[in-house]
Amino acid sequence: MCEACSFSKVSPWMRVFSLIVSCGSFLPALLLCQNVPPTGVLVATVRDESGASLPEAEVRSESQAAQTDARGMARLTLPAGGHLLTVARIGFRPATARADVIAAHEARVAVTLEPTPYLLDSVTVVSTRTGSHLEDTPLKVDVVAPEDVSEKVQSAPGTIVAVLREASGLRIQATAPSLGGAAVRIQGLRGRYTQILSDGLPLYGTAAGELSLLQIPPLDLGRVEVIRGVASALYGAQALGGVVNLISRDPVRRHEVLVDQASRDASDLVGFAAGPLANTSGWAYSVLGGAHRQHRQDLDHDGWTDLAGYRRLTLRPRLFWSDPGGSSLLLTAGTTLENREGGTVPGGTTPAGTEFLEAVDTRHVDLGVNGRRTLAPGWTLSLRGAALHEFQRHIVGGVAERDRVRSGFAEVAVVRTAVTPTWKSASWVMGVGLTAEGFRAIDVPRFDRTTATPGAFVQYDRPLTAWLRTSTSLRVDYSDLVGTILSPRLSALARVSPNWSARLSGGTGFAAPTPRLEETAITGLHVVAPLGELVPERARGASLDLTGHLGAFKVDGTLFGSVIDHALQVAPIPPSADPSSPILRVVNALTPTRTWGAELLARWRHAPFLVTGTYSYTHATEADPEGAPATRRTVPLTPTHTLSFDAIVEEEEEGQVAVELSYVGQQALGEDPYRRTSRPYVLLGVLAMKRMGPWATLFLNGENLLDIRLSHYEPLVRPQPGLGGRWTVDAWAPLEGRVVNAGVRLTIP
Repeated sequence: MCEACSFSKVSPWMRVFSLIVSCGSFLPALLLCQNVPPTGVLVATVRDESGASLPEAEVRSESQAAQTDARGMARLTLPAGGHLLTVARIGFRPATARADVIAAHEARVAVTLEPTPYLLDSVTVVSTRTGSHLEDTPLKVDVVAPEDVSEKVQSAPGTIVAVLREASGLRIQATAPSLGGAAVRIQGLRGRYTQILSDGLPLYGTAAGELSLLQIPPLDLGRVEVIRGVASALYGAQALGGVVNLISRDPVRRHEVLVDQASRDASDLVGFAAGPLANTSGWAYSVLGGAHRQHRQDLDHDGWTDLAGYRRLTLRPRLFWSDPGGSSLLLTAGTTLENREGGTVPGGTTPAGTEFLEAVDTRHVDLGVNGRRTLAPGWTLSLRGAALHEFQRHIVGGVAERDRVRSGFAEVAVVRTAVTPTWKSASWVMGVGLTAEGFRAIDVPRFDRTTATPGAFVQYDRPLTAWLRTSTSLRVDYSDLVGTILSPRLSALARVSPNWSARLSGGTGFAAPTPRLEETAITGLHVVAPLGELVPERARGASLDLTGHLGAFKVDGTLFGSVIDHALQVAPIPPSADPSSPILRVVNALTPTRTWGAELLARWRHAPFLVTGTYSYTHATEADPEGAPATRRTVPLTPTHTLSFDAIVEEEEEGQVAVELSYVGQQALGEDPYRRTSRPYVLLGVLAMKRMGPWATLFLNGENLLDIRLSHYEPLVRPQPGLGGRWTVDAWAPLEGRVVNAGVRLTIP
């Protein structure tokens, strides 16, 4: 079917989408034209018990929030009258204070925070839609704190992979060994089930072959919020495994430049600038720009690329606006231009004596808007929208494949929260949304399609008693590919004692059939047969979490399980006399994919020390696509046991030293003729940072210092082609070996 014909099939939904986006274009005017009551300025000064100023503390009123500067001061423009302030900072116990604001005058208030071993409990998370405090939300949300993000920026300035490794339950798995692709696996589920968002917006696409995690620099990240488990009730399709929401840094005045050089001939130059716009009220900006390069490496001299080469430019400007009434607006745009190459190196050949070229060129542009307008005390109208255009040119074994993805997203919701939050406060969200996508496989047109998925959702958070709180979500979506899908989710939070709480959560979700899987990202689509009569993937999942504090210790334990019916798999087709015939097909698994396991996290903090340990056990099985109908196998590349240990010593004025030790247990292997099960291994990393006054930080980072490398155990290249003609085994161990990088991070006054 031609692209125009397939578009006409869903054109009514596309017209609805256009209407929503058109209405959204008036949001800035609506925000700016509201009636603002007389206001005054409140200056809050935050200090610790010794009287030292506390920067980066959050000062929040009923309608506005600000962050303290280096002097421990934050300014808020508030309506005249009395206000209740909440002041919080990681590592300190939250405090409240009352202040009276007089119109056209400046009021001052001083707040003293007491240190506490509690970590992150005062963070307000936004991924749950209601903007509740982390300790009050029934839905389990894990947060990678700003200081952890800042630390990992030094170890990997050009990618968020190192940042995501800080989150419990996440595993970064190589998806295309020769080209360096990577995906996020949550609790053992494949990377295509993880939805990556930026400030709540789907700016990076949804398929395994689209924008890689390796292409997102982290210098503009404030924190990362992770929802583990089925989250379709909150965010629709593709969130069967969970959601990773990348939250941008607040636009506090700051100008930074980071320069980094790695031992594997990789270089990064990243700049970040933020601050209020001159001669404007409530407007601020931030800009991230980066240039990154890596020379491709054949480390074992077998003629095949072990470390992909790339050249990449990134740019992401943002505009922020907020007013004293609690309304806000975020406008963002981004572009990524990258050329990446792998396969056989010049002069190298496969075991068959032939060249096998691999490359992917990416041209990515996106736009996003995230706005909130306060309609009345406790009532908020929110609008989110995003648009994406991406062109990629793949070369697999000398065969070129070009594809273009254009997608759009729009959502309007009404949020009701309590004006003065108490333990009795209930809140709810109601909204409608639409996701539309057009995929054109220029050289393999049998996969062209245009789809639109409208949906409606409701979320109701209600406390039943002072110690029991529930969150109920229900979403209904309609897709021309799968019909009408209902996705419920129920979460409950029980405070067992002042220091212990338990969360129980369960839900269902779905994902539409697609040919763009992790396997086909390696082989290309030209070897895949047209999609047959496929049914949607359906998921059911549940988890039980227990969180507690024992003095200076924080303990977090999780039991989880999920079942995915009709999971998509790639299966071989019997050989044909026609060499150009497809040799792979996408099928629904005959039996469910079942995953269950446990996770444990423990943290101990006693300034200047922070020690973190994690352990996870994962058991995942699925139908064997190449075996008999009842045959099952362990899901490849899913370690049964993983352990990690991090120790940090930090002096705020001097710098820090961090040591990271991790153990990766045995993994079942699928595309590996040399072994059926991987060997366990241990990774060691060390990071040292030295602050040279307030304007510069020098850093030296060593990753994989024990030089664990796949080619030390077995060849990366197969003796003959495997599934779909691929020449590489699965990357169950690091490909790059030991890497040392050094650089400087400058703060420009």
